[in-house]
Amino acid sequence: MTYNNDEPGDNTPQPEESKMHIGSKVALIGEEGSIGMIQERAPIRGVWVVRWYAGKEAGKELLAHEDTLRRA
Repeated sequence: MTYNNDEPGDNTPQPEESKMHIGSKVALIGEEGSIGMIQERAPIRGVWVVRWYAGKEAGKELLAHEDTLRRA
């Protein structure tokens, strides 16, 4: 990564903001028809508690890593 030291201001790279948050409507990547909503953040980085409303996990509340989820 390169920085332009000729420009005024802070050139420190900023962390990328997560696309997921509590209340996000999500689906499992690669699983047709799965729909859920993020209920809370699990105590593990990148893991969410998701309540599933459609698909094979419907009616369940499960932990899901954000790499396995996409916004629905």
